[in-house]
Amino acid sequence: MMRTPNQDKKPSRSKMGVLLQRSFSTVVLLGLLAGALWWDRELGYYGLVCIFCILASWEWRHMLLRSRKASQPNL
Repeated sequence: MMRTPNQDKKPSRSKMGVLLQRSFSTVVLLGLLAGALWWDRELGYYGLVCIFCILASWEWRHMLLRSRKASQPNL
């Protein structure tokens, strides 16, 4: 089994700060969902899926960069 080298784990933010950031993100995404449901157009649902995919990819990239596991960080 391959092991990863030990890295110094520094807590970058408090738990409350992370909770507030995640809560803000959740409120924004739920607002977009509510807007798409209220508008009730097919284009709104397509846009919503695109926004969710883009934001998920962006968050995944930054999680990889913070953990120093990104194989190609400049792409």
